[in-house]
Amino acid sequence: MVNINIQNSKKVAFECIKHYEDNSSTYFQDLIRQALGKFYNLLLNAEFIAHIGYEKSASTAKESSNRRNGFIHKKVKSSFGILEIMVPRDRDGSFEPISVRKHSRAVSSTESKVFSMFAQGMTQANVELCLQKMFGYELPAQSVHLIQEQVLSSIKDMGVSTLKSEYAFVSINKLDFTVVKEINANECDLSLYVVLGVDEQGNKDILHIFLSPPYKKKSSLDILKNLQARGVKNIVVIMSLGIGLNTEDLEQVFPYTSLYLSNVAPKF
Repeated sequence: MVNINIQNSKKVAFECIKHYEDNSSTYFQDLIRQALGKFYNLLLNAEFIAHIGYEKSASTAKESSNRRNGFIHKKVKSSFGILEIMVPRDRDGSFEPISVRKHSRAVSSTESKVFSMFAQGMTQANVELCLQKMFGYELPAQSVHLIQEQVLSSIKDMGVSTLKSEYAFVSINKLDFTVVKEINANECDLSLYVVLGVDEQGNKDILHIFLSPPYKKKSSLDILKNLQARGVKNIVVIMSLGIGLNTEDLEQVFPYTSLYLSNVAPKF
């Protein structure tokens, strides 16, 4: 039933744990930076699809002779550190992304909007309005509509897409914070949930991320069941920070998983 190399996976897991315990003050910042980079990649792909006129795997006739031509690796500054993003490239070099412009080296002006959209912090109507403001002045309505469709599909997939069956290490993280709304300067309490997965080879991926107000808090059991429903069959070691996880809940979903309880309190 278990195809993963247990000894190697434990080594990977405890390297992840050591990284947290040695760098607890920057741990959540690193998580958010990884997630934000992923969100910009999704947005850039949506822009590229609107530009080129078809999806990568589309089998229908392509209206344009232009084609995909790989990616350009780019580093940009954000409030959470350097983001490593992959900008799609076309054969005729006509793609001029708006979300991360060609000669831009920072994304501070748009990162809060991008993060709120993809972390499921907005309603569909708000996502569409936000994208209209970002692209509506420079792109035709048809292109903006296609970007909206792609982004909304990506947001939906964040919580339902198929995952790997085996992970060496998973950390479930919850960060509570207060934001000030622009209108009337009202305060709003939110919780950020980030689920990080690391496979046997040490490859990291954000498995799930969402913003939630206090009255819609998720339990760790809900999150574990979500991972199971998306294809995860085995996790060697799991760690939970900021959200309670007990062995009884863990055994309901992943009975062979070891629960690691860190002695280092999360620092935000």
